[in-house]
Amino acid sequence: TILRAYTVYADIVVLDRAGVVLAGGRPERAGLVGSSLAGRAWFGRALATATGDDFVVDDIAREPALGGQLVATYATAVRRGGAADGEVIGAI
Repeated sequence: TILRAYTVYADIVVLDRAGVVLAGGRPERAGLVGSSLAGRAWFGRALATATGDDFVVDDIAREPALGGQLVATYATAVRRGGAADGEVIGAI
């Protein structure tokens, strides 16, 4: 997986439009599934990206959902059918 190849990533998660974690890339963090990250500033900005080519970056900060680990967050909208201009259905 990408997480084994690029160990710099703390995790990669997929969220629905409400900010609920649908899936994550690390089995040891399976407890994240079902939790809400909707309150994170980057989440709203990710949903608002104009196209599938855009992304947002958040300041390095401690992430409570990851045990207080320092993270640099990069996020973008997930779009229906993978289309660059498709309907936003979540975030990654």
